[in-house]
Amino acid sequence: MLFSVLLPGETSADGPPGSDTSIIQLERGVNFFGWVGEAMPIERLFEAAPEIQLVYGWDGQRQRWMMASPVVPRSLWGLRELSQGLAYVLRLSDGAALETPASECHASKIPAIEPGLNLIAWTGCGADLADAFEVLGPLTSEISLLGRGLGQPARYSRADLTGPSAAAPIQTGAPIWVHRSRLASCPRPLQTNFTYEAPQGADPELVRRATRAVEDVIAYYSDRYGIRAEALHVEFEDKPWGGWASGGLMNIALGRFDSESVGFSLTEGARLVAHEYWHVLQFALSEGRNWPPVWLVEGTATYMDNKYLDYRSLAQHELVIDSMAPSLEATSWYGFTGWDYHVGAVASRLLHSREPVGAFIEFWCELKGADSWQGAFESAFGLPVSGFYPAYEDAIRDVPVSNSSEEYFLTLPRGTVSGSVEWSDGTPLAGARVMADRLARGPWSITWTSTLTDADGRFELDLVIGCCGESSEGGDLRGYQHLFSVDPFRDGCQRFYGGNGSLVDRGAAQVFDLDRDISQFRFVLPEGTCVRAEP
Repeated sequence: MLFSVLLPGETSADGPPGSDTSIIQLERGVNFFGWVGEAMPIERLFEAAPEIQLVYGWDGQRQRWMMASPVVPRSLWGLRELSQGLAYVLRLSDGAALETPASECHASKIPAIEPGLNLIAWTGCGADLADAFEVLGPLTSEISLLGRGLGQPARYSRADLTGPSAAAPIQTGAPIWVHRSRLASCPRPLQTNFTYEAPQGADPELVRRATRAVEDVIAYYSDRYGIRAEALHVEFEDKPWGGWASGGLMNIALGRFDSESVGFSLTEGARLVAHEYWHVLQFALSEGRNWPPVWLVEGTATYMDNKYLDYRSLAQHELVIDSMAPSLEATSWYGFTGWDYHVGAVASRLLHSREPVGAFIEFWCELKGADSWQGAFESAFGLPVSGFYPAYEDAIRDVPVSNSSEEYFLTLPRGTVSGSVEWSDGTPLAGARVMADRLARGPWSITWTSTLTDADGRFELDLVIGCCGESSEGGDLRGYQHLFSVDPFRDGCQRFYGGNGSLVDRGAAQVFDLDRDISQFRFVLPEGTCVRAEP
C-alpha cells in the first residue's frame, strides 16, 4: 500500500524513514496519511482498500480541496487522484491492517508536533475558532484551517478571537495546521464515540453495506452542515424494512440493503439512514426539550433525507402536494401518520425557500433554551407559527397538485379497494400504500389473502383508517386509527391482529363498523398480498 498514516505531528515533507516494511493499523473514523508515491487515480486506492469510506484532500490538478467516496458514482467524484507530497484525510468504517512499504511512503503512529507547520486532525463535533484555540492553546498561538469555502487555508492567531473571524467554522474531520517554533507533545484529540451492533448470524455483506451507508450519511451531515452526533450506537436488525432513532441510538433494517429482500432499494436504504440520523441530530441539538409537533419532527427529517438523495444523485424530488392532504395545522398533534411526513416535508421545503438549511439546525439548537417550541420557531425562521400556518396554505396554492405524490401512493375509485398493487410496468409493488378517496359510513368487510412466503416467517401489514371532516367533538381531524398489524407466522399459518386485538386467520373476513364517512383509507401491502373491501 503506497500511503502512510499521518497523525498529529507527522508531515509528508520529511520523506520516507528507510527501507523496512511496516504494518500500520488504521483506526475506525478519521485518519490522516501522506502520499509520497507517484500520482495515482483514486479508483486504485478504493480497489486496494475497500474499508475506506471517504478521502478528502487537495486536488493537485484542480488546485482545490475535494473529496471522493466509493459509494458515490465515479462520474460525480470530485477528487480524482492522489498527488505526490500531499496529505489527505481518510475515513474508515472498520480497522484494517495495511502493509506499508516504508521505502515508498512515510508512516508513523507516534504523535508529535514538530517545529514548523504541522497537519493535525480535528475530530470533535462541529466547532469554531475559539474552540480550536481552547484545545490547542498549550501548543500554538497560530493555526491555519479551512472555512466553508474551498481553497487555501486561512491563518489565524489569538488576536482573531476578538474579531469577526472568531466564528470561523471547523467541521468534524477538517484538517488544521498548527504553527510551532519548537518541538511539543500532542494533546489527546477530541474523539467521537460511534459503535455498531449486528445480530448474530447476520450476513456480513449486508452489515458492510449498511455500515457504509451510515458512515456516508454521517460524513454528509458533518461535511456539508458541520453537525455530528457526539456519540451514536447503530443497531442493525435482521428485518425487511423499517427503522427508528432516539437520543444516541439508531435502528436500521438490514433488509433494505439485501438484493433478495422484499422492498430492496439502495436508494431506500440510503433514505432510511439519512432520515433516522437526522432524528439522532434532533435529539442531540435540542437535548429533547420543548419537543415540537410531529410535522416538524418527521417533515424536516423527510425533507433532509430527500436533500441527501438529491446531493448523492440517488434520486430527484419535485415539490408536489397530494390532493387529499389535510391542512398543516391539522396534522400537528395527531400521532405519527403518513400526512406528517408528506405535509411536513412540503412545509420544510417552503421554510427552506425563506431561510437556509442552517435555520433548521438553529431551530433544534434553540429548543433546548427556549420557553416553547413556538419561540424557537420564530427565532430561527423569522416569523411566528401563527403566521406560518396561513402562509403555508397560501403558498401551496401555487404548488402542483397530484393524486400520486409518491410513485407508490395510488388513488382508487370511490368505495373500491381490491386487487394486488403493481408498478406502472406491471411489476408487483412491495410496501405499496393504497388509498381510496372515500369510504361511506357503515360496516365494511375486509378479506386478506397472501401468496407471500418469507424465510423468516413474517412480513408487515398495516391497515390505517383516517377520519376527516367534523367530528362529534367539533374538531377538524380525528387522526388515524390502526386497525390491523402483522403478527409473525404461528404454527405455519399467517394470522393478523384485528382492531380489537383478536387474531384473524388468512382468508377470513374482518368486519369493522365506521360511525361516520371518512375520506382517507390507507393500508400497506407486502408483495403478493391481495385485499378486497366490500361495504
